[in-house]
Amino acid sequence: MNRVAVALAAFVALAAGLFMRRAEASAASSSTPWPSIDMTLLPPERAAGDAGQGGFLSQALGAMMPLPEPNAVQAERNIAAFLVMIRAAEGTAKDGGYGALFGWPMAGRQFDPLTVDGHPRQFFDYTDKAGKKIRTSAAGAYQITWTTWAGYLVAFKAWAAVNGRVSSGFLPATQDSFAVFLLSIDGALDHVRAGRLPEALAIARRRWASLPGAGYNQPERSESFVIAAYKNAGGAVA
Repeated sequence: MNRVAVALAAFVALAAGLFMRRAEASAASSSTPWPSIDMTLLPPERAAGDAGQGGFLSQALGAMMPLPEPNAVQAERNIAAFLVMIRAAEGTAKDGGYGALFGWPMAGRQFDPLTVDGHPRQFFDYTDKAGKKIRTSAAGAYQITWTTWAGYLVAFKAWAAVNGRVSSGFLPATQDSFAVFLLSIDGALDHVRAGRLPEALAIARRRWASLPGAGYNQPERSESFVIAAYKNAGGAVA
């Protein structure tokens, strides 16, 4: 059976179904009018290649089906690009960055993210730009501290289970998941998904001191640097 016959058969079946439902409704209550179909609201016929071969019918049926979220693919790209941007700002967007300890690579501090059971929990001292001495355990691609990791671990694992994210050990994928989790609980994730970069940065800089305007007396990247890193990684700005 060719495409024309299949399309005509489907159209006849659809029309017959509509007629039978109308007859049943009329028999049940003659006072209930049958709603008419406004053909002007249906999608127009395609170009000549599809016209006459069921193209109009397939469009009409397609219009009745739920449509996917229009920007779902780009939203995921924006999340991935935002993560790249954070790593670039933290200086870990290179080979070995997921195993970086504070001061890497200049100080040569590194761990193996494939073998540790969780956060490496190694502490180092440094002096910030204001001359204050600070002790930090920042580790991994997103320089996550031990206190942040331990404080959110239970909530993170529950969130990861619901969202289908990796949460075992301190794997690269787990570090990515934890960064997305932090963006989510801080209220930045929806901005990231939508490409509202200024709004997302305004929230994320409270968490990552390297982002522009963070104000933690630590080295900060410029706004042009992080925007370029984000766009180069495939992120879109709304």
